[in-house]
Amino acid sequence: ARAPRDLLAAARGAALARALDPARDHVHAQFPLEAASAGLFAARFSGARYSFSVHTLHRPPLVEAKLRAAAFVVAGSEYERDEVGCRYGEAARAKVEVRRLGVPPREQRDGFEPGLVVSVGTLAGKKGHDVLIRAVAATGLEPRLVIVGEGPERPALEALARELGVRAELPGTMPHADALALTARAQAFALCCRETADGDHDFLPVALMDAMSLGVPCLSTRFVGIPELIEDGVSGLLAAPGDAASAAERLSMLLGDEALGARLGAAGRERVRADFDLDRNTAKLAELFRARLS
Repeated sequence: ARAPRDLLAAARGAALARALDPARDHVHAQFPLEAASAGLFAARFSGARYSFSVHTLHRPPLVEAKLRAAAFVVAGSEYERDEVGCRYGEAARAKVEVRRLGVPPREQRDGFEPGLVVSVGTLAGKKGHDVLIRAVAATGLEPRLVIVGEGPERPALEALARELGVRAELPGTMPHADALALTARAQAFALCCRETADGDHDFLPVALMDAMSLGVPCLSTRFVGIPELIEDGVSGLLAAPGDAASAAERLSMLLGDEALGARLGAAGRERVRADFDLDRNTAKLAELFRARLS
């Protein structure tokens, strides 16, 4: 079933290879998917060096060939590096360099709408929006829930919200600036990430960094790379993945204790400023390229 896509990637790689100077050029792809496949073929056809960033390992095409060919691999979390090692062996893990993602510095938000809970993410199983809807219902507090994004789970999520009597709004996708403005008004931001039945999951969602950069207290799950960003009880709250009762307990804490929310929001903002600053982390990535390609 993958053969047509791999042939298309080979054709794209061949076209790119014609423009490459193997003595000077390096091919890097974000995500180990089709773009990385094209990069792999371009490197093979031209003799140029090759690398890619991980960010997902859900059914990536030709991944073992990409790992063998790569001069190095970039990951955004320690969890990603360990996952590569678990799946593909220590030799592959040894190629992985951790360079964190980040968001730009932002002004501290100056207030919030009581009872507003915001989530941002594709309407897909790995985001755990159904868990969040169940958690909102279980709080008994009747908050207003807004989930920004689009995807295949929309009908099921809308039906679940109606069934449980949750005030849920699903406005679809929106410009990033608008999503940030909405997030800044939230009393709490929540993203209940989990693994789906077919093994798909996030590694470390940038949406959480966005919310934390604004000083919004965040609820997420003790899962994948998220604890590298959120320390439970210090810079946010973490629930068990897939556990609506656990998420409801922690969401109730954020909605019922403004002082706790303010403390966690401030600490989360400082956490992002310290370790997930876009400019500093981009500079670290550039330094990696300079060091490995010199």
